[in-house]
Amino acid sequence: MSWKELGTKLDDQVGKGTERITRKITRRDALRAAMLTGAVTVGAVALGQRPALANVRCGPPCGPSPFCSGCPNLGCPSGKRLCKNNCQGLCNWPHGFWVYCTGYGRCGQGYTICQDCHSEGSCNVCICLSGVVCADCCSAADVLAEQQALLAMADAN
Repeated sequence: MSWKELGTKLDDQVGKGTERITRKITRRDALRAAMLTGAVTVGAVALGQRPALANVRCGPPCGPSPFCSGCPNLGCPSGKRLCKNNCQGLCNWPHGFWVYCTGYGRCGQGYTICQDCHSEGSCNVCICLSGVVCADCCSAADVLAEQQALLAMADAN
């Protein structure tokens, strides 16, 4: 093995290790924020109140993988699919996506999601940021229906 190959291999391993650590840290923070925000929102809607989410709130930025090119409003670009199989320590989300920002839309129930995408048989992950999902949702039932549709889409992909 040449010095160049050894250097390239070491660089790849360090990069993937750094990405795994960063994903776990940001995933934990994002999950905590999403759970707290979601519980408060569903509770407020269930009580017939407009949630205090007039402002858009975002978790840690999508990443650290690079962004894909040619992302549709929802899903992965042509030739790529959601990565949900823990590919070499990446793709830790069971459905391949996670909530990024909340508070969009007419009643503050809309949100955007980050989506891990990859080509079949490859662990080169890129990320797509969705458009606003559930922009017209105003009740807990609306949000639940939209989330179930997203999960069905992820399972089909």
